[in-house]
Amino acid sequence: MTSPVVHNDAVFFAGISSTIFSLNVESGARNWSWKDPRTNQNLFLVGGPVVSDSLVYIGGSSQHNAKAFNTLTGRFVWESPVDFRIFNSPAVDSSFIILGTGDTFDPAAYGSLIAIDKCTGITKARLRTTYGINSIPVSAGGKIFFGDNNGTVYAVDRQQFYAFGAPVIDLGGE
Repeated sequence: MTSPVVHNDAVFFAGISSTIFSLNVESGARNWSWKDPRTNQNLFLVGGPVVSDSLVYIGGSSQHNAKAFNTLTGRFVWESPVDFRIFNSPAVDSSFIILGTGDTFDPAAYGSLIAIDKCTGITKARLRTTYGINSIPVSAGGKIFFGDNNGTVYAVDRQQFYAFGAPVIDLGGE
């Protein structure tokens, strides 16, 4: 199960059953749930949901995509394909959801930092990394900060989507 997130009077979470839930905070009653219709596949929702405005966003690890739902009704809004698994929660800023992709089963596999338009689900930018990204990106001061599976921390210009020179910190796999 993912970590829950509370927004207004609802708590949102998902699980390995490929279902996202919204429960009433006071009563615990189900507001809505959405199960991926591709139930014959092994579809996991591992990274926790994030809420911004009237949408809840979540990345699918086995599905290789991000999804958005209406917080009040549970209506499916969009799905955006990505290049690899998502094992983290997305970050949300004024325009984008920002997430990292990678593989915990093969830590040496590449990854990507991806910015997706939070209203349309259209991928706006992608930065390929040598190793996967399982950390949660942070957007602050016009930059996006994240770490890869090799212990390297990056700072990326939010507007141009390029990494600033050398990594900010190289922890050498610690």
